[in-house]
Amino acid sequence: MTLPSTSARLFRHPGAVPELRAGAQVSEHRLTNGLRVLLAERHSDPVVASVLFYNAGARTESEREAGLSHFLEHMMFKGTPRHGKGEIDRITAELGGQNNAFTGYDHTAYWFELASDRWERALELESDRMRHLLLDPAEFEAERAVVLEELAMGEDDPWRALARRVEEALFPHHPYGRPIIGYPESLKGTALAAATHDKEVSIIVAVPRLLGIIRDNILTQIGNLPRPLPYILLRTVRL
Repeated sequence: MTLPSTSARLFRHPGAVPELRAGAQVSEHRLTNGLRVLLAERHSDPVVASVLFYNAGARTESEREAGLSHFLEHMMFKGTPRHGKGEIDRITAELGGQNNAFTGYDHTAYWFELASDRWERALELESDRMRHLLLDPAEFEAERAVVLEELAMGEDDPWRALARRVEEALFPHHPYGRPIIGYPESLKGTALAAATHDKEVSIIVAVPRLLGIIRDNILTQIGNLPRPLPYILLRTVRL
């Protein structure tokens, strides 16, 4: 299948040469809005996995902001005007797939696994919440309590508490020495503020089908987003 005429303009490197990595043919592309796209073609399973990476995590936070990337990960499932609270999980389950997210020191990622005949919904959902995420104040306060409880449960886990002490000793003056989930003080002092995300955004798609079809769907859902790619950030204020 040939790409639409806009593809050459939206993809900076439409003719990227694939490389064999872990049994998959991987090619790298760059959309003109800044999105880095890695396409991994493997025919062993009729499943498509997509992972959207934001190049922002605990390492990009100040000590006062510790835990905000993880907090936002929770809020990204609270809905948009088009897809209400819980709709992402409901739609994914109805399609027989899985989805989740995780926060690390260097990035935050959101992933879907769906059958190859319906995987396009993943990009549709991601594109929607990238632009139209609702940050309802009531949901924000409720989720703050959830994250604080998650933090407290981690402190009750001896191995997690030990890992935290080791990280503090190894990286005493670096963000790697802080817990990804943050501190009670930073989480309690968090308020809402909209901003754009100026770090690199990447999507990795593992596919069993023709790459041209995948590119078409990426272009349709995400390729026309403005630069910088939208991303809501939380900011810490003294309440």
